[in-house]
Amino acid sequence: MQPSGRLVCPVRVRSLIAGALLAACGTSAPTTTPVRALVAPSSCDVSAALSSPKRAWLKGGSSPAVVVDIRGTEIQIASVTGEIVVTRWVPVSSLGRAVRVETAVSHTPGGPPDPMLFALPGFPVESMTTPWVHIVASSPLAFDGYVPNSVTATIFDAIPEHPERPTSMAFSVRTDPRDDAPVRGTIHSGARVHVTGTAPEPWLAVTSSGPFARMTGFIKPSPPPPLPRTSAFDFSGDFIEGTPVEWLPVGTCLRDAPNGTIVGAIVGTLWTKPKPLPRGGTAVTVSTPWGDVTYYARESITEPPDVDWL
Repeated sequence: MQPSGRLVCPVRVRSLIAGALLAACGTSAPTTTPVRALVAPSSCDVSAALSSPKRAWLKGGSSPAVVVDIRGTEIQIASVTGEIVVTRWVPVSSLGRAVRVETAVSHTPGGPPDPMLFALPGFPVESMTTPWVHIVASSPLAFDGYVPNSVTATIFDAIPEHPERPTSMAFSVRTDPRDDAPVRGTIHSGARVHVTGTAPEPWLAVTSSGPFARMTGFIKPSPPPPLPRTSAFDFSGDFIEGTPVEWLPVGTCLRDAPNGTIVGAIVGTLWTKPKPLPRGGTAVTVSTPWGDVTYYARESITEPPDVDWL
């Protein structure tokens, strides 16, 4: 439920400790009027959501949401992609908990931390009152262990994305370059792996990363399978290119209903065709951390000219 004086355009995230009055998007409020209701029907500025480093998990959510603003018991969150930014208000009580700082994982509650296995900010955890929280990861890094409850919170800072390409293979990660060494965890397809040191052949010393975890150890790659025999095909004269279509221009405002409140905007090229509405306007279905939701634009889609494919 959105608080009274519903936001039309996102505002920058306030510090969780120091409260400050919020400035209206593109307008100046009189100094005698508290800045509570921000009404700017023609504006859908989503710059605050694009620049916010704060993240939070919704309970049962599929991915972290961007934190835009907090007002009492309500929090404004956003779904940010390269195509669309949309926001909504939810109760603070609907947030789940996650690791908030990089933390070495212990293999037993209260045990010594493993200096080669880390839970990173954003690793989702159960809400517990015990001193230690059991964490379990299954993909792309698989392991389990414990972290102190004191390192968890409902809001955390996003970490930079890893530049390495994800692997398509699976490996057991051992603590030492020996077949009888303990298994620290497992690398699955989608993890980002890079060699970080020397090891006796055929072992490799690697560090592997997932969205919210990092693991270092030793793997023994399997020999590559032989290449299958195939006939040679010459595609040198063929050229196939997918051209994105600007169905709706960047900056198009999105609403929570055909004539509802502005809650976001188009920020990039749409790769999926929106749905035209019978009475004009357009419906756009978006996959968000709170599920698949349909939003609405008053503009109609632009049909591209006919394209001659191969």
